[in-house]
Amino acid sequence: MTSAATPTLLFGYAAAAGLAYIFWRRRKPPRQIAVLGSTNPGKLDACQRGVDAWSPNFRFTFIGVNTDSGVSEQPVGLDETLLGARNRAAGALRAVAGASIGVGLESGVLQVEGALFDVCACAIFDGTHMCVGLSSSWPLPPRVALELDRLGYNAAFEAVTAAPADADGAGALSQLSDGVLSRPAQMQEALNVCLLQLRNPQLYGPASGRPYSPIWENSGETPERVRRNSGAEETPDSLRKF
Repeated sequence: MTSAATPTLLFGYAAAAGLAYIFWRRRKPPRQIAVLGSTNPGKLDACQRGVDAWSPNFRFTFIGVNTDSGVSEQPVGLDETLLGARNRAAGALRAVAGASIGVGLESGVLQVEGALFDVCACAIFDGTHMCVGLSSSWPLPPRVALELDRLGYNAAFEAVTAAPADADGAGALSQLSDGVLSRPAQMQEALNVCLLQLRNPQLYGPASGRPYSPIWENSGETPERVRRNSGAEETPDSLRKF
């Protein structure tokens, strides 16, 4: 080997080592399993799209399972809506061995100045800590609100608008807004609020001095107790959604 060839070889080795280091730094961690407490394809797609937007901070593959929310089919009030999301998240994580997190989505209606507002709650549970997030809310048309008790959520929209409620897709919200707003986007908002907390554990986790909320089902809370403590009226069985 000549002395002139030695620098060339050394440069080649250095370049190869540099490329190897770059590829090593850019390698993607394996995806973890996230379990959604619903088999609704619209919810699954919304969660997968929502998490993928945070890549590479989070890399999850979602699967769906049926879970019991432990609340009425149409939650009324913030406490009952959050309770349903928490219970779904905890139930989803228990259902699949080896899963990293359980995710619960629950839509409810809130009474605000005489109107009913639709809101989506999300909960993420990792087996130890629970965090919750809320979406923006939007007012139900008055005629839909009046028919909720008699027909239920989706049927009320179909009766008033004469259009399918599209419960597994973009939802009535998309139809009313010409696609500017949608139920999946509302779900992603709530999910993003949870992921924000997971992304910044030093600000939101136990180290911040404010531990995540406990699991309500393990603290003895029930939908009836939540309604009684909040002063809310009993939810009629005819208020149905999904």
